[in-house]
Amino acid sequence: IQYPEPFWAELGRAARWLLVIVLVIYPAFVLGNHLWQTVGLPYVTDELLGMRHPYRPHFPTHGLPDDLLVQIPYQLIGVGFAEEFFYRGYMQTRLDGLFRTDRFRLLGASFGWSLFITAALFTLGHSLVTWQWWQPFILFPALLFGWLRARTGNILAGTLFHAFSNLAMHVLDSIYGVAG
Repeated sequence: IQYPEPFWAELGRAARWLLVIVLVIYPAFVLGNHLWQTVGLPYVTDELLGMRHPYRPHFPTHGLPDDLLVQIPYQLIGVGFAEEFFYRGYMQTRLDGLFRTDRFRLLGASFGWSLFITAALFTLGHSLVTWQWWQPFILFPALLFGWLRARTGNILAGTLFHAFSNLAMHVLDSIYGVAG
């Protein structure tokens, strides 16, 4: 299969965005996850809620997930690309036609209310599938996915970061022994 040169150039640019964002966000995220699993969760469940053992402290001793090689293409194509295509490629783009796209400016990206509306709908859509207490926090990566769409003009960087984020959570849950 021969792809046009702009695709490879855009893919390289998207990969650079992924690298920058991962290096900026994930060191603090991994440390925060570790502190939550080993200190925060036991404190909340044992001390604040008076619960014993439904949520034990998790420690990084469990290893990588057995299905990691299956999860990589699944998260990239079946989740990251599919969701970015719909939410940022279709929905955010269509809403850009209704709202000014120069209302806000952040780190080289101009965007409007469509970014926030799409992020809220993305978060709500994930919460409707199956409710977890942490799902409102999906809003933060959703805003970043939308910003990447506005900054790069396409969904490639958002797709790569979306897949990476999902894979990172899958790996961290496995390492800490959190049931899927």
